[in-house]
Amino acid sequence: MKTQLLKLSAFLIAVTLLVSLLPIQPVSAANGDLVGTITFAQDCASGLGVGIAFDGTNLWFSCYASTTDLYKANATTGAILASFQVRGGLGALAWDSTRGKLWAGSGCGPGQTGAEIYLIDPGTGTSSLQFSIPNFSGNCLDDGLAYDATNDTIYHSWDGAQNIRHLSTIGTPQSDDNFTWGGSGCYNSGLAIGGNLLYQGSDGCNRVWVVDKVTKTAAFNFSTVIAGDPNFRDEGLTCDTNTFASQGKHVMWSKEAYSPNRASAFEIPFGTCGVGGNPALNDYKQNKKADGTYEAWAPDPMYDIATCDNMSNIGCAVTSLTDILTSYALTTLPNGAATDPGTLNHFLGTKAYTHTGCYIIWSTAGQATGFTIHDYRPPSTSYDDRIARINEALQANNLVIIGIPQGGGKHFMVLYATAPNAADGSPDYLIVDPYRYKPYATTGNRSGKPLSVAYGKTLKQMAAQFQIEVVDNKSPLPGRSWAIVAHSPVEMLITDPNGAQTGFNPASNTYLLNIPDSSYGEGDDIVGDDDNNTVLPPVLYFGQNGLENGQYKIEVFGTGTGPYTLDIAVANGQTDGSIRSIVGNAQPGSKDTYIVISVDGQPLALLLQINIDIKPGQTTNPISLKSAGLTPVAILSTSTFNASTVDLLSLRFGPAEASASQYSWQDVNNDGLTDLVLQFKTKQTGIKIGDTEACITGKTQTGLDVQGCDKIRVTK
Repeated sequence: MKTQLLKLSAFLIAVTLLVSLLPIQPVSAANGDLVGTITFAQDCASGLGVGIAFDGTNLWFSCYASTTDLYKANATTGAILASFQVRGGLGALAWDSTRGKLWAGSGCGPGQTGAEIYLIDPGTGTSSLQFSIPNFSGNCLDDGLAYDATNDTIYHSWDGAQNIRHLSTIGTPQSDDNFTWGGSGCYNSGLAIGGNLLYQGSDGCNRVWVVDKVTKTAAFNFSTVIAGDPNFRDEGLTCDTNTFASQGKHVMWSKEAYSPNRASAFEIPFGTCGVGGNPALNDYKQNKKADGTYEAWAPDPMYDIATCDNMSNIGCAVTSLTDILTSYALTTLPNGAATDPGTLNHFLGTKAYTHTGCYIIWSTAGQATGFTIHDYRPPSTSYDDRIARINEALQANNLVIIGIPQGGGKHFMVLYATAPNAADGSPDYLIVDPYRYKPYATTGNRSGKPLSVAYGKTLKQMAAQFQIEVVDNKSPLPGRSWAIVAHSPVEMLITDPNGAQTGFNPASNTYLLNIPDSSYGEGDDIVGDDDNNTVLPPVLYFGQNGLENGQYKIEVFGTGTGPYTLDIAVANGQTDGSIRSIVGNAQPGSKDTYIVISVDGQPLALLLQINIDIKPGQTTNPISLKSAGLTPVAILSTSTFNASTVDLLSLRFGPAEASASQYSWQDVNNDGLTDLVLQFKTKQTGIKIGDTEACITGKTQTGLDVQGCDKIRVTK
């Protein structure tokens, strides 16, 4: 290749591209083995193109000095999916998974010097010049470009360079800028990064050199000589953890510059290079290493709560979340600790609102770590919808945590790619499993296998039980996330400030899911992986991303007899959050109603709606403003609320918040339960003409706010 070393290839590559999915580390990775070659359906008009980038699904390639200079192609067939006229010539490319855009270098288009670095919208082909490389001394063709999502920087080399530039995304030289490339005998062409290693191509020498990005120490290298294609030369490089998953392989694509327009995929070690500048998906284990010894975090209690079981037994959810967060380039937690299952467990332990006891609260845990987690579970989300959500997530380069029934509880793991359908025709997915089974050194690691093969059951067979958590590989949604976790024999119906409802509607005996980005259902029960016993029984979960300002209503319906607890957690970004618990009593058919008042920048206000009767025995409840007497108000006991639990001194009535003059205990509605009857001086209540309702407020003896209202008819 190279503008100064023209070698026009005369070979047309006959291609059979083995296809499919995503990856996990094979038992023995053969670095540099040729996995596949693809010939694109379109040559560059100039006959020359060096740039290549993988966006998680498709390949992009660029063209030197050509009107149409950017193409999107199917990674398994080479078919052209889109083409753009961007700058009249583009060089090296790099996919930016953080921005969802392409970085591009100069390709000797009109007016280009080689110093120009562009950012391109992949939907429209619209480009913007981001910066020009300072102190640039190359030619007009850039053939090496890599984006590092872990620190938002760019590596760059021009055609024929032996030094590599390292710059911020606005062009500021980094401390190691202009370092010497790691190869020898030729010069650098092609760069790729997705973790701690920087891959460097060497056009003319058919070898890729790999160095530690910080120390520049050589890690390994491999040959890219292709039998039958002696003119193949390494140009642009791009990491691909997805296309050859059915073979259990991560690959590095290397672009040939000349027609026929083609690229070859070479196997690289698992986990050494991810997509779009992100680290590749890790395979952390909650319990043991391959040699049978325990991981350092295995004995730690969940969230550092002494009464919780340890990570080895019930750490599958946190370990799975760690795999995803590190693959999304969260190498350091907000508290400064390097991210691994142990540090994430400790970090969540310091954020009380991310867990309730030993259970993780998905929506708020996501906020605390800087990501949005979307929850989908039965019965409110159908099987077909959960499958659709998995597929949408993977197509968008997001990863999914799934909880499947196992040993009386659930076991959580990561889904990272589609697999061929299971035997019964249901969709199947490749997994990263946080638990290492016996025998530890060999088949005990189920990562990389299809779910149905690893666990002997299909998603269709588990349709009524499995739940999924989609972890969005983007910035968190604006606003707050919140959740309600119910430990009890109850169902819930939540109504938002706009009247939308999510939860169980007893009137229609149906489940509703109408509040935006909300979820509802039973789950989060975790099996003890070490002993196969259920450690955490299922809980009822409501979650929402995007908590709105205004008043939410929570109706709690008894489905059995006994006490219940509601844990209400809210998170606003990575630093601000709270959790509050409510205790009540349930009976079949009972209903308790709570009001949550949400205001930006303030803690959630929470109160219990109680039943009151103004002027017991009367239906219209007339109140005369001329009266110098007392207005009686009864706080009614129910099967789940005892009026004697209120704090008498806290009670206030009417707009003027009048205090009671006297009180008594009696059964005013003949239901066999003792009610509290309070007497308020009418003139002190603040009630006026036009009022149609009056309310009493106060607290229970445990500090829970209460409110009850009744209709009134005011006369002069």
